[in-house]
Amino acid sequence: TDHRPLDHTRLAVVASPSDSCRYQDGSPLSILSEASVDALNRRLTRPVKASRFRPNIVVQGCGAFEEERWAGLRIGAEGVEVRTLMDDYRCIQVTVEQEDGESCGKRPEGLEVQEVLRSFRARPESTHGPLPGVNANFAVYAALDQDSGVVRVGDRVVASTIGEAAGSIFMHTKARQPST
Repeated sequence: TDHRPLDHTRLAVVASPSDSCRYQDGSPLSILSEASVDALNRRLTRPVKASRFRPNIVVQGCGAFEEERWAGLRIGAEGVEVRTLMDDYRCIQVTVEQEDGESCGKRPEGLEVQEVLRSFRARPESTHGPLPGVNANFAVYAALDQDSGVVRVGDRVVASTIGEAAGSIFMHTKARQPST
């Protein structure tokens, strides 16, 4: 099959048995808000674009890091249902310039993006999910909560949030999982 089940990845603790991905490292979807990128850019010497973090869905019109409080999303006229899994941890790839030009494929600002993210976005594994090494959280992993759906640029996004008591998407999702 060309789909890889998430129950054999580091997201196994929050994945449903039907969750799978095709090309991604760990999750079928990654969701990031423009406000979160703006908050990061205020701390960087050289601003970066949301595309640096390879999200599938970029959301406008919410506060910085608000995506970390979303349990799920309903997107577009079709109401495509998306379920969040846990915070998305960022590897060293986010330090590589992806735009065309002389710096493409290089680290023009060294490891600044990763270092700055670590300085204010590092979260404990116990509350935010399995993290390789000391990688910071930025964006959220998610999966479709239906067999298929079409999402278009400009679609309206309606989010449902986790309760304050849940603490994090990881803790919320883990609590929803059936006991084994």
